[in-house]
Amino acid sequence: MIFYEEVIDAFKFIFSDYRVFFQIGAVLLIISLIRRLLFYDYNSDIYMSIILFIFSELMLYIEVGYCSYTSLYTLKGRDYLPHLIINKKLFFEGLKKSFAVYIYTFIILFLEAFKSLHFNNNCLGAICIYVAIILIYSMMVLGLMNRFLNHGSFFQTFNIKGSYNVFKNIRIKNFILVLICVFFAQFSVAQCIFPFKSDSFFLNILLVIYPFFISPAVLIFTKRFVALHIRQLFDDSIYSYKLE
Repeated sequence: MIFYEEVIDAFKFIFSDYRVFFQIGAVLLIISLIRRLLFYDYNSDIYMSIILFIFSELMLYIEVGYCSYTSLYTLKGRDYLPHLIINKKLFFEGLKKSFAVYIYTFIILFLEAFKSLHFNNNCLGAICIYVAIILIYSMMVLGLMNRFLNHGSFFQTFNIKGSYNVFKNIRIKNFILVLICVFFAQFSVAQCIFPFKSDSFFLNILLVIYPFFISPAVLIFTKRFVALHIRQLFDDSIYSYKLE
């Protein structure tokens, strides 16, 4: 399958199952509404705020777990969206992947804070920090790929040797494409987790529409496209047997 065929396949895949599409949208919309309520409009006691935050976080793990299953199904050669069935396995998959991303994100935020404190007026130092951030982000993506190839093990996300072996089987231009897709997928979720508020009525309507329609479309497209691309890249590599 060549590049444009992967793109067309991923676009068609978005609405291959309308029920699943709207289920994902409903989960993301609930997360977004709760976060908007907590960040901007909620004035009740701290205990209720904690309960709502925990509930939205649990919903997030379900969504992340489902997206992992979408990628895994494609890697295994299944050309359909998995059903969104909430169970322990799906939840813990989302939990493991989320915490792996949180750890890498914490390192990136630490580097960004370090840059602001020590290299605000130092162009060369700031460039070095940004290069380090890109490397850390790349390590995260490679680690997540390595994790998929090792039965979803949490610790394989941080296996530098394993991630490097994965990188050796990917051309730079292909890896950059994967990085871009992963970034857009994570950005679409981040817009639901950290929603912003506007004084514009129409923009606020758009901010409600976004998690229900746009975000699930972006997620399904990127997960399908990246998984198709990885499968194509690994077809003739040492990892091909792990995709069966």
